[in-house]
Amino acid sequence: GYRDESLIWQSESAREFVQYTVEQDYPVVLWELGNEVNAFQLMHGFSISGAELATEFAQLRAVVDEEDPGTPIGGPASAFWPALGEPFAVIPDFLSAGGGDDIDVITWHYYPQQSRRCIAGTRPAGPEVMLDPANLDEALIWVEHLETLRDASAPGLPIWLGETGNAQCGGEPGVSDAFAGCFWWLDQLGALARRGHQIVVRQTLSGSNYGLINDESLEPKPDYWISLLWRRLMGTGVLDVTVSDDENLRAYAHCARGEGATGITMVLINLDQEQNVDVMLDGGQTGAREVHLITAAGLEATELLHNETTIALADDGSVPALEPSNESQNGDGRIVRLPPISMAFVTLSDLDASACQ
Repeated sequence: GYRDESLIWQSESAREFVQYTVEQDYPVVLWELGNEVNAFQLMHGFSISGAELATEFAQLRAVVDEEDPGTPIGGPASAFWPALGEPFAVIPDFLSAGGGDDIDVITWHYYPQQSRRCIAGTRPAGPEVMLDPANLDEALIWVEHLETLRDASAPGLPIWLGETGNAQCGGEPGVSDAFAGCFWWLDQLGALARRGHQIVVRQTLSGSNYGLINDESLEPKPDYWISLLWRRLMGTGVLDVTVSDDENLRAYAHCARGEGATGITMVLINLDQEQNVDVMLDGGQTGAREVHLITAAGLEATELLHNETTIALADDGSVPALEPSNESQNGDGRIVRLPPISMAFVTLSDLDASACQ
């Protein structure tokens, strides 16, 4: 928004904007002030300190309380880079200066790699970059950092990942819009949910290579189908899962989602490009299970296979049902076999998870 000659934020235009959304009855999930303020020096030629930002959020708090009371405020929407964390950090000073008093949610942004469009990069994007478990796990390093800052200055505030995509600067062609991007996306959803993140905001539904939909054809890209299955199958109750002796196997579990759903749904990811992984599952008393196995012809593929059938929109443009398989892949109903570079959603409807009752 508008700043005066001393670079002090002026709230008048923000007030008019909030008033307009209320008058139009537009639903607002969260108000934020600024986008990636820690990058202002690079983008706009000036910087705002965390302490200064805290005073500006106090002004925003007054505006929202008067014009749109009850709608939460998030911030400071600071950008984290792979391997660097938060360059030109504002969050530590923002929270220590009392910024947490005027927000309801701490928001941050994170991209795990950079596309060829970026003028600088700490981790250039490639098809196999995010198959490295260490690269996948890095997001949790920054989450732990944020939690430490939060607990010291604003205990109890939730943390949301307010913007994330496969690669900065629009995504990497042939990676962010291909099967290669699905591994990072599914793993990050599982890892952050297990860490307590209630919201992850994807950049973006439409636009550039990391968009979920092709702008010209309106055909879904691979990450769209992963997002759809996540939304359909993974409930909001999150369970802990440990995996031993195989760093290439990732596993997450939630209470099963859907009306009348029982048991749990697991996400299983095989990062190994050469080896099958057999996962032994306890399916409760009957061993009832439903499997959605996702594979593709290669990391560069733009079409996914769901239980060995190509996923596509129906002739009328509607989204397919994507029915699960109940059949054993190898004669043992307790085992789910993951081919090299594959992933699966597995619902165990007869598993008695007390946390899901």
